[in-house]
Amino acid sequence: MRQTQNGGMDSACECLVVEDDHPTQSLLSTICTRLGLQTVVAEDGAHAIEVLRVNEPHIMLLDLLMPRVDGFEVLDFVRATHPILLKRIIVLTASNDPRFMTRVDEKSIWRFMRKPVDIEELSEEIVACRAASMTANYRHPPLRSVSPLTDRSGRARAK
Repeated sequence: MRQTQNGGMDSACECLVVEDDHPTQSLLSTICTRLGLQTVVAEDGAHAIEVLRVNEPHIMLLDLLMPRVDGFEVLDFVRATHPILLKRIIVLTASNDPRFMTRVDEKSIWRFMRKPVDIEELSEEIVACRAASMTANYRHPPLRSVSPLTDRSGRARAK
């Protein structure tokens, strides 16, 4: 279970917003919610990895520069555990450092956008990314809750 953007708890998410800046978190989660997406906010990369251990969201908005665990480490985790999700990640950064473009393989993600983002453009990208995740060619695993007594597949964990 995770905290949703309105403070409640939920066992599934369609959009994972990974952002450490509270005003930007609020803006991004509001955009996603208005687009009809069930949204979960992770305040840093460590929290995002916790969320990803339980579910694979349909899309992810990912900041790169965060405390504790940064967006690059989240991308590495996704690459190792949910490789199909890479194509459904919109990376957001305020940095103009060209090395970021080198570290983030733009061909492996949906889109790389610089902050401040144009809200209309971001909204269009979210809608297109979500639509692509629902096509017949993209097989998304069913979202489900995982209890501490079961593993990711729903089987009872060994003691």
